[in-house]
Amino acid sequence: LLSDAHQAPDQEMDISNLVAVWRGDEDNAYAIAAITGTLAIALKTMGKAKTIEAAEAQAQEIWAARNKAYLPLKA
Repeated sequence: LLSDAHQAPDQEMDISNLVAVWRGDEDNAYAIAAITGTLAIALKTMGKAKTIEAAEAQAQEIWAARNKAYLPLKA
């Protein structure tokens, strides 16, 4: 878990931030926790994992294995 669970709102909503996190160019712990946490909840809800801990581990594996080169957006 994050030591600080709050983040200031992104006032600009610049899509290049998403692209940078996806590609691994930016290490944004808050964004990555939001992505993998949401994925873990989905995996648990879908019955793909028996426990939330297993779902979190699976979500981390999926995130690590993502295709960093593919994101159909221009930064």
